[in-house]
Amino acid sequence: MAHDHWHSSGGDAGRPYVFTTTEQLSVDFEAAVERVLAERGIDKTVVGESDVTNRRPG
Repeated sequence: MAHDHWHSSGGDAGRPYVFTTTEQLSVDFEAAVERVLAERGIDKTVVGESDVTNRRPG
């Protein structure tokens, strides 16, 4: 099993989080992001995207 950590706020030192797959880590992360956005009244709707694959750095 792999380990990571959760933070409940920007000032929180974090607590251990054990995950079994990277897919589960990703699902849990997205769920936590959606929860925080909802708690703060922030809409999670994407309002625009740009194609960055063809851009050159600098």
